[in-house]
Amino acid sequence: MVLDMDEGYVRGLLKSSTSIVSVCKDYFLLFGFAAFLSSFMVLDNWKSVNNVFYGLVLLPLVFCCSRKQLIRMHRSWLVNLFFLFILYLVASSFWSSSFSMDVFFRYMKRAFYIYGFFVAVFVLVDDFTRFSQSVINYFAPVLLCFSVICLVVFYQEHDFPRARLLGQGVLTHPTFLSVVLLAYLGAFLWGFFDHFRAHGWIAAFSFIIGITVLILSQSRSSFVALIAMVVVALLIDKKSSRFYFLSICLIVLAGAVSYYMGLLTNRGMSWRPEIWSSVLERVGGCGMWFGCGYGGWESETVVVADMKFDHAHSMYLGQFFYGGVVALVSYICLLVGFLFHGLRVRSAIPWVLVLTAGVFVTLTEGNKLLITPSPIWLVLFLPMAMILAISLIGTGQDSET
Repeated sequence: MVLDMDEGYVRGLLKSSTSIVSVCKDYFLLFGFAAFLSSFMVLDNWKSVNNVFYGLVLLPLVFCCSRKQLIRMHRSWLVNLFFLFILYLVASSFWSSSFSMDVFFRYMKRAFYIYGFFVAVFVLVDDFTRFSQSVINYFAPVLLCFSVICLVVFYQEHDFPRARLLGQGVLTHPTFLSVVLLAYLGAFLWGFFDHFRAHGWIAAFSFIIGITVLILSQSRSSFVALIAMVVVALLIDKKSSRFYFLSICLIVLAGAVSYYMGLLTNRGMSWRPEIWSSVLERVGGCGMWFGCGYGGWESETVVVADMKFDHAHSMYLGQFFYGGVVALVSYICLLVGFLFHGLRVRSAIPWVLVLTAGVFVTLTEGNKLLITPSPIWLVLFLPMAMILAISLIGTGQDSET
């Protein structure tokens, strides 16, 4: 009897120890993911951000992810089509003029990183029921404080307001600084008004800071993204029409002020027509259906006024250049699919707004999808992964997606 009790005690102890270890692993992944998001604002080079992703997200993911979770994730036809599309982009390196096995394995490795990122988000949403909203509740206020710091630091040494605002860390690009802030601020305010309508002054103050950053960043792409977010939010929830009407008024006012100050017009078209003409010309030489393939973009693609441009300045034209009509149409259909899935579940609506910002800002920004961690991940891959996970786990009806 004593032996039986000892065996039962040992089994219980082992079970408890296993449970504790499992919880610790999940929290390690959770804090690693938070550190990864923070690294965009803290670290000043992309290699360091990549190392944070590899060491604090991918490594613990190996121990946290279960076979059952992978099976559940792949019940979604959307995720399967998305990664089939990613594999097509990798395979396009075979018909690139600069093909080599090194190039192929480089893009295969990047595809693996993107896959790992989606799996990590799925595991965290599955293990922590409030994870998706907590990311917004954490990231938006941090981005707001970060933007205020950027304003103070930058304009201590530059002409206010003529100088174009640059960020800190790796979020230095004015367009991505403003659009990442506005995307997550918009998602945060969506949930904020559901629970804290009495504290509208906080939302108004936050929105004013966002508009200030938008004006000083002198980014037309971010203006378009913000307008698209407000329109989508207005179409989704007409009950908050007063708030969104105020938002539209503020956007129009900000646009008028920016135009008056010449902040949005002093850079002309930023050579976009010349860059896009070059893309179309080169695709015509490669073949419109399958494009030129992933193999690297020659730095002398466009040379205007002694300036070299080494990417398409449009995610959509980038897909057309590298993967042809097949890639472009597939990419657009996948974006529509993710947005549709997000609209089915109310808890995913904030991420629909973030993805909307990403969809519109990349009309004139971006190039390749197969990239290591960058701001593109924050406005495209993260909302995609969240929408996927919420639509599968949040509804409890995996098979429907």
